[in-house]
Amino acid sequence: MKKTTETTENHNKKQPELYLVIFWENSNIDINKAKEIIKKSHLHSELTSGVINSNNQLDFIRQLYYESITNFKEKLQRVGCNNILVGIIKDNQPKYKICHTTRGFQKINTNILNLKKKLRSISKVNDGVHISDSKRESKHNLYLCFSKKYDELLNDDKPIVFYPKKFSTFKDVLSLMNESIDYVIQRNFHGLEDCAHPKHTDIDLLVTKTAAAVRLINAKPATNDSTRKKFKVELNQTTYYVEIRDVYENYYDPIWALNILQNKNLSVNEDYFVPSVEDQIYMLAYHALLHKYDLKDDYLKQLQDLTKNNTDRPLNTWDDILFSLQRFLQKKEYRITIPEDKAVKINPFSFRALNICINEKITRNTILPEHHARDISKKIAEDGFVIHKKSGLIHSSSVIAGKTAPLDQLVIKLVQAKDNYFSSYLYNEHYFLNLLGNKYTPTLFGHFISEGWYTLVMERISGASLSYLLEKKQLNKKLFEIIKNELDNILVVFNEKCIHHRDLRLENIFLTNDMKIKVIDFGLATSTYDKNSKLPKSIKGFGDDERDLKEILGILKLNISAD
Repeated sequence: MKKTTETTENHNKKQPELYLVIFWENSNIDINKAKEIIKKSHLHSELTSGVINSNNQLDFIRQLYYESITNFKEKLQRVGCNNILVGIIKDNQPKYKICHTTRGFQKINTNILNLKKKLRSISKVNDGVHISDSKRESKHNLYLCFSKKYDELLNDDKPIVFYPKKFSTFKDVLSLMNESIDYVIQRNFHGLEDCAHPKHTDIDLLVTKTAAAVRLINAKPATNDSTRKKFKVELNQTTYYVEIRDVYENYYDPIWALNILQNKNLSVNEDYFVPSVEDQIYMLAYHALLHKYDLKDDYLKQLQDLTKNNTDRPLNTWDDILFSLQRFLQKKEYRITIPEDKAVKINPFSFRALNICINEKITRNTILPEHHARDISKKIAEDGFVIHKKSGLIHSSSVIAGKTAPLDQLVIKLVQAKDNYFSSYLYNEHYFLNLLGNKYTPTLFGHFISEGWYTLVMERISGASLSYLLEKKQLNKKLFEIIKNELDNILVVFNEKCIHHRDLRLENIFLTNDMKIKVIDFGLATSTYDKNSKLPKSIKGFGDDERDLKEILGILKLNISAD
């Protein structure tokens, strides 16, 4: 049974919520029994039969499960979808908890979670019943199956009709994305209302996660180069070329990219999402100056038009644009980055001009706004912790070193709670540190949310990482045997508790001053606990702890110094 924590939210007036349910063909469920289970759960349902054309079944599965699975052919074969039963479940009294799932900590309606368990218990196939987990997933699921938006279905008294969304233009694809993922069209979106227009064969998207977006829109690589971010979407005998970049691949500073998605706006016709006007200006300026070898007149004209009515001082020349971009990057404390996509060329002159200007001023010590720092410092002080020094950056979180009376050092990790991607890492870390205790992990002293920041306070390990020991050539046979025995014991504990760390490497394993092993960074960890089944040795697509530890021991053995 998965551990849960009640949320502190006070739901005085709960709004009804809708969820999609699919009884797959191979579930062979007694529908009358299923209806009885739904009724006893005090939920309302409406069901209808559905048929998916054999040519479209794989695409349907891929788009339905775009976030959670990767082997769509195997899924299709296992559940079957020639004849399915599709329905809408209405919950008038949703009850939410923060639950640990295979996808990390999520806020889930427990009424629906319990219903899913009961329905799957009468299915011939373990995953023969699909039910959306959250309102966000419901919006996507319902639109895909009924071609109607969530609010429209919520207020519609007409009988439901299974009508899978058909995609004939890229505008149709965007309508699905609107209900599914965080994205913006970066540029060249003016006139995109007619996406079939030949001028719009190159569409630039910024998304949270490239792989999920690719699966959602059924995109295929446009080149044989795996490092390229260019894809193609074929619809109604028309090929659309799309560049899909996620916020963590350094096309922009990741902090800036996250803010772009957070500050996005709907287009004038509310057909798709675009950056705020400010971000439009500086994203285009950044692209024109940094990602192009030559300064192109068409970009200059676009920037002149954009700033004419939207800024106090129009940008009429490239010098104006460079100076304005410098001020913007300094003010926002965004860095100049080198994209992972090697096809993106960097203008060395612009790079040097911008980097020299801002590099010395920008530090990640200032990522935490001053008023937030004060508020969080106060909260931490109430628990006996005193912050004395700021240092470094872990992704989009700040790490603050401090100390208390009984402890030499501690680590405080903070991330904005609204940052779903990184907050899920800290939720995970909190869960697994609690689950494992502190024998093989840092001690967790406290956790809280304050002023929109999710915070973990934990022990700073007194010792050295295995990578440091190798670097300093401090490893001998005696030390190796101690480390090996400790790692073997850790693997046993992980297996007993059904834990997969998924990121075991030399940098994340510490040898303490008292010759004990501590493992850190459980942000990617997952659990496969099931009291009725044996733990698999590895999970496809996840890190294999047993394999990783063998590799680590092999590296250590090769680097043993003479006694």
